[in-house]
Amino acid sequence: IRSVHFEPGEMPGLDQWKEFDELLEQYTSPIMLWEDEPIPEIKEILNEKGVRAMVFNPCGNKTAGVDFIEMMKKNIQTLQNSISY
Repeated sequence: IRSVHFEPGEMPGLDQWKEFDELLEQYTSPIMLWEDEPIPEIKEILNEKGVRAMVFNPCGNKTAGVDFIEMMKKNIQTLQNSISY
């Protein structure tokens, strides 16, 4: 597992994409976890690189009507679906 800091609502800069490409050369992974849904432009670039964006909500910010345990169950289901894809 490697970590990069991309904001889901902001397109990463060229330097960030370059660093990401270097990571992909060393550590191939078909999945990138996000705290929130990334913008379509980011998802498109990731798809071109063979990487799928998957949302794993850590519940860092309280969301109205969302129970922590239920969100973690949803996260587990998302992870299970992504590895059996």
